[in-house]
Amino acid sequence: MIPQLERIQQVVKTFRLATYRIPRFEADDVIATLVREARARDYDVRIITADKDLMQLVSDHVTLFRSYARQEVGRRRGGREVRRASAPRRGRARG
Repeated sequence: MIPQLERIQQVVKTFRLATYRIPRFEADDVIATLVREARARDYDVRIITADKDLMQLVSDHVTLFRSYARQEVGRRRGGREVRRASAPRRGRARG
């Protein structure tokens, strides 16, 4: 296992966050299933990832925050895609 994953697992365990692993399935497939189940229960969903493939899940009630780009992607009514920049990176406060 790569060192970054070990650190992430430590953080997840410390904060008692839920994790889901399904053998032989990729993470994006598991995330898509969880999004479908959450929407079936009428939850709004926010996905935080660097994986652009998950943009196909974006809808009126599902937003995606692209962690590496610090950008949120969503859709307004009518299906038009909207991109909003988030807070500036540390040390780069806008004036």
